[in-house]
Amino acid sequence: MDDKIRHNNQEKSVAALLVEGLKSSPQEYILTYLNKGGELGETRYSPSQLLSASAAYAERLRRAMNGAHVALLSMEPGCDFVVALLGCLFSGTTAIPVPAPRSTKEMSRLQAIMEDSRTRHVICDANTLAYFQENAASAEGLQLIHIPTSGDDVDGQQNASVQEPMITPFAFPHEPVIIQYTSGSTKAPRGVKVTEKNILANQRISAEKWRFAPEKNMLSWLPHYHDMGLFGSIIYPLMSGMQCVLMSPVDFIKQPLRWLAAVSKYRAAISGGPAFAYQLCLDIAPDEFINGLDLSCWQAAYCGADYVPHQLLENVRKRFSAAGLHPRSVLACYGLAESTLYVGGEKVWEDLPEVFAQRSNELTTCEGCYLGRTFDHIRILSTEGGSDKEAGEAGKIFISSDSVTEGYVNAPLPSFVENGRTWLDTGDIGFIKDNYLFITGREKDMVVIHGKNIFTNDLALNAANIIHTLNPNACVLYKREPDHRLTMLIETKNKTAEFDEEKVALIKRQVFDEFGVSLIDVSILPRGSMPRTSSGKVQAELVRRSYAEQVV
Repeated sequence: MDDKIRHNNQEKSVAALLVEGLKSSPQEYILTYLNKGGELGETRYSPSQLLSASAAYAERLRRAMNGAHVALLSMEPGCDFVVALLGCLFSGTTAIPVPAPRSTKEMSRLQAIMEDSRTRHVICDANTLAYFQENAASAEGLQLIHIPTSGDDVDGQQNASVQEPMITPFAFPHEPVIIQYTSGSTKAPRGVKVTEKNILANQRISAEKWRFAPEKNMLSWLPHYHDMGLFGSIIYPLMSGMQCVLMSPVDFIKQPLRWLAAVSKYRAAISGGPAFAYQLCLDIAPDEFINGLDLSCWQAAYCGADYVPHQLLENVRKRFSAAGLHPRSVLACYGLAESTLYVGGEKVWEDLPEVFAQRSNELTTCEGCYLGRTFDHIRILSTEGGSDKEAGEAGKIFISSDSVTEGYVNAPLPSFVENGRTWLDTGDIGFIKDNYLFITGREKDMVVIHGKNIFTNDLALNAANIIHTLNPNACVLYKREPDHRLTMLIETKNKTAEFDEEKVALIKRQVFDEFGVSLIDVSILPRGSMPRTSSGKVQAELVRRSYAEQVV
């Protein structure tokens, strides 16, 4: 089907813009992967090499798919993943990025995704292919596709094929280009259908707000298969002709300071991650290491998570100013898979101290996401279709834009229509004040006691301020009926749980004084005790159910 007919507005496709970005990029290398965080050297692609390798991959993928149009993309992080991803976009194959399986639990999740998406095709690298073949029962009935992307095979493909790919357009405007499966922290993973319209709209606003430019570098250790690592760190920068410098999440977790060292070495303008990543670096970075860095290049050190503590980012600003990091460069942002990626949060680029100072608010401990001058795509409502909240009043966050996807694979999005415009219920609670959006917490992580909303984040930070070895990012509240008394389950940052009766009593007293609720118990657990999603979030509902079974 003709591309102009497909979109009606003659807008260029994602694949076409990727080709343009690669062809026009001034970068010597547009893709750099740091092997073992850079300790084992780099794997690098020039723009023409990446374009040629991806074109060759797309040609072979068309034949391997044999008329099918949807496939799981299950590969280790690295350049091979990027080549395969572009190959999917060039060949008109809807990609479902998923982690490479390493356990029966991960394999069970992939099987659930295959059932939900009704596909049996899996694009593999050598490692994931070997895993599937070694676990024959798991691989039964699958169509495993392995297309080498390095060595003599790729060199031959590059020399034999044209430099530009033949682009196979996606057949219909509403056909998903990528299906992004959510983490499943409270329920089974759900596949968000992301169309070309969604990607184009979200890339456009991201590039404008964060000032993407071909001469800039993006650096990321985030998982390739999640929205922040997939769209924000690979697809969007490549569409802008920027260099993507990537490393494995595992290599970051093992040595978090590799991230900061790489930002300094590769002169990254944009890089970031969730709150825990910054906390890890703050906890272990010695003065001599910080003094050896040059972070003056870091224009957008973004922190994106359900909840971004203001004090954490203040600590980052103060601690790393010695390395040249500008305080305005450290910012909170907000997004979700159902909005493709980005919703709000940008740098205060101009020197406006009075605006920058408004990033905090006495009503919450979180940091605000700066929305710029206009933000008619965000509303704070009392309920679905209810009245709009006044500035500074908390309510449910609803969003509406071309970035918002049309639904899950087998279910509609939670939304309502008003005056012809569809508004998505994000599941988050927050308020807008002085052009900042403050996310006070997830609705699912909120408990209501005596008519008062209590958020897990607030109580967790309160506890971590008393016992510094506690991890506020791994906390779950369990409400006992009918007396409404709470149990806090919280992990330590260590592999052993040290119980300090005096400090636990202090936590209980402070929580009662500050929030007016009683903690019947504070259960301190060793690091890693709570089950996680594929993105590392605690599976709160599973923890609550497990705890309830134990106390009955």
